[in-house]
Amino acid sequence: MTTFRILSLAILTSTLLTGCLFPVPPHYDQYSRENVEGKVPEFITSGVTTREDVMMALGEPDGVALDESWFVYGSAYCEGGMGLFMAAGSAAGVIATTAVQYRRLILQFDPHGVVTQPTFEALTCAQYWGGMSNSPLQESKPCLDIQGFDVPLKFNLPGKR
Repeated sequence: MTTFRILSLAILTSTLLTGCLFPVPPHYDQYSRENVEGKVPEFITSGVTTREDVMMALGEPDGVALDESWFVYGSAYCEGGMGLFMAAGSAAGVIATTAVQYRRLILQFDPHGVVTQPTFEALTCAQYWGGMSNSPLQESKPCLDIQGFDVPLKFNLPGKR
């Protein structure tokens, strides 16, 4: 048992001596919009708000049905985290973990272009990324598809364009 403790301590010490911890600051993902609130926006009312009203307020949607019967607006906000950079000889590597909050607003429209059913979804999950100096960066998959590729199957709606 003592040998295991000494070995564990040696590995931990060598990691701390050769690696550098760094904070990952809070930020929106590179291609994420910042105007998706934590709920269905106040101006959206079923049976009243039109497709044009939504586009004027929120902009071009992130996902659209082939027949424009639904829109998706999504955002991904990194709440921060920690990373570890390590270098040895001619090789280097990095690994980081962050908490990411995904938000998605799904709006369904009737044939006249009026909102029938607004749906808001939010999930926060741990995301991991890392890589070596001679390989591309690897990332974990998001826990909520903010572009809406899963919307047709999940809600039994027409396909995405």
